[in-house]
Amino acid sequence: GDADGAVGEYSHALRLDPAVERALRGLYEILRRQQDLERLAGTLEGSLEVEPVRVAVRAANWLALTREAQGRRPEARAILKKALSLDPADIMTLTNLGSMFLRDGLVEEGLPSLQRAYELRPRSLEVLVNLIVAHGRGGRLEESRRFYGEAEPVARGEGVRLVYNAMAYACHLNGDAEGARSLVKKSLAIDPNQDDVHRLAREIEKGGKS
Repeated sequence: GDADGAVGEYSHALRLDPAVERALRGLYEILRRQQDLERLAGTLEGSLEVEPVRVAVRAANWLALTREAQGRRPEARAILKKALSLDPADIMTLTNLGSMFLRDGLVEEGLPSLQRAYELRPRSLEVLVNLIVAHGRGGRLEESRRFYGEAEPVARGEGVRLVYNAMAYACHLNGDAEGARSLVKKSLAIDPNQDDVHRLAREIEKGGKS
């Protein structure tokens, strides 16, 4: 329960060796939760040139997500693109870049990264969920259904409702109100405390698109 103490120890570890991935992850989790984003970004920037490359790529991903949280979205995408030059097959980077484009409403720009991630790891639930949403937002409901068919069998625990939510959103955007309603019902049966899903349910009943 001593978050400040943990930050101090992680920071000390990184002063000794900026390539300690566990310390980078720990600081990311704590400082993001505390919204101490500038301090977090400064720490992560100190680990962008470390060896092994895998750790530098992880630091770049956490820095990109931090910059996105600060509203510096083009910079965040640029950081991820640079990380891909270090490791073009890194699933975390490809998925984060594709997701970031989706959050910015740039569906077609995000799809190549997500498709590449899918080719490298076709059973990644995070990748499949993003592809369901991306194709739904692109007006390709049958493609969303295809990836939903692949995602549902591999989903476990928390992932089940994420798959339902993604497909419900895709159905809603493409005029399949009944399909969206059924999936929302399944998701809320798993966890009724989902404000975004309740909001989607209201949009479905109004017949609008969120």
